[in-house]
Amino acid sequence: MKNFKIKDKILFFTVAFVFLFALLIDVCSQEIISRMMEADIYKTINGVCCETSYILKEKYSTDFRIEEEKLIAGDTVLSNELEFLDHLKEHFESEISIFYGNKRYLTTIRGKNGLRITGTVQDNEKIISTVFRGKTYQARNVMINGDKYYGVYRPLWNSSNEICGMVFAGISTSSVTNTKIHLLFTILIISAVSCLVGILIVSVFTNRMCMDLYYIRVFLDRLSKNEMGISLNESVLRRHDEIGELGVHSVHISRNITELMNTDPLTHLMNRRSGLQLIKTTCNRNVMDSRPLTFAMGDIDFFKQVNDTYGHAIGDDVLIKISDIIKDMCASPDFAIRWGGEEFLLVMHKTQEETVEVLEQIRTCVEKLDFAAQDKIFRVTITFGVSPFTPGEDSYDTIHRADTNLYKGKESGRNTIISE
Repeated sequence: MKNFKIKDKILFFTVAFVFLFALLIDVCSQEIISRMMEADIYKTINGVCCETSYILKEKYSTDFRIEEEKLIAGDTVLSNELEFLDHLKEHFESEISIFYGNKRYLTTIRGKNGLRITGTVQDNEKIISTVFRGKTYQARNVMINGDKYYGVYRPLWNSSNEICGMVFAGISTSSVTNTKIHLLFTILIISAVSCLVGILIVSVFTNRMCMDLYYIRVFLDRLSKNEMGISLNESVLRRHDEIGELGVHSVHISRNITELMNTDPLTHLMNRRSGLQLIKTTCNRNVMDSRPLTFAMGDIDFFKQVNDTYGHAIGDDVLIKISDIIKDMCASPDFAIRWGGEEFLLVMHKTQEETVEVLEQIRTCVEKLDFAAQDKIFRVTITFGVSPFTPGEDSYDTIHRADTNLYKGKESGRNTIISE
């Protein structure tokens, strides 16, 4: 039997260890990749559904109906308007269908004969009941024309805010599987090459790779438990390989989830849920540092008339532009929340008098805004109610007083600021 030198034995055992450990990493990577890809798939097809719904709302009337087995929106026969669906399919690489009720009327999915598969019925009671309750349904194995899809169903709303159908977006399971195989094959190649590297390089590389995968796993685990505001170890983000890409992608997903959870999608102000959390933290901190803190509740005057007269798209434009003004005037640590509809809650680290000065600037800027609709120019105004926060009190009491003052402002003629 041949006598091996110590360095050969070390090399042998190191390579063997690296090889076996590489196999373990491949198994772990498969699970991580599967979770990452599945999360990314659902994020993508959710976005496709939202984009499709947005286009239907912006480009066409949302007054849907069926005439002669054709889906019609307003005066447009949607069954003849398929370019936007094909464009979305090409951009997002996902299939899209639009249902009226539970029947498919528009789709990018084609059969073996090359024709679009329309007229089919989605008879899954769980999907139908979920969507028509106004919720999104995510499915892993949706069967369409004999093929499996990762799919998302979202409600389709008509002009009377009633659910009249569904928007579906999906990615075929076979294409996802091929991508997974490609990624796993790439990792196997990297592992095999690493086994041929010198003892020191192999040891350092595998230790670092193991730790960075651990950081990603911990990051994803904490993210799965809804821990927001977490950070990924910098060593992962400094990598220039697949693991680094996984880390960057993980951070990107975390930021997107946090933004979706905390931000109003129309105005990009904080939503009510995240705003209440920040208010609680701010009020608790105020008890310690005794800095002045003032709440202001604002409401756009006669906003319903804007929607009724010019349509919701113009109403959304009003909300966006006024929100931009509020954001510009609420520099950190001050913050603004879209409280609901056309209402805004501003939390200012200022005295009541200083807050009123800022609100007067906002009010003046708002009343000078020009909006164009139906060949007409119109303006809107905004009313504020103000109330200072008393350290130790329940923030809801302060909000209630500000809301009461807002109501007084509405009664006294609007376009004004009422403070205590």
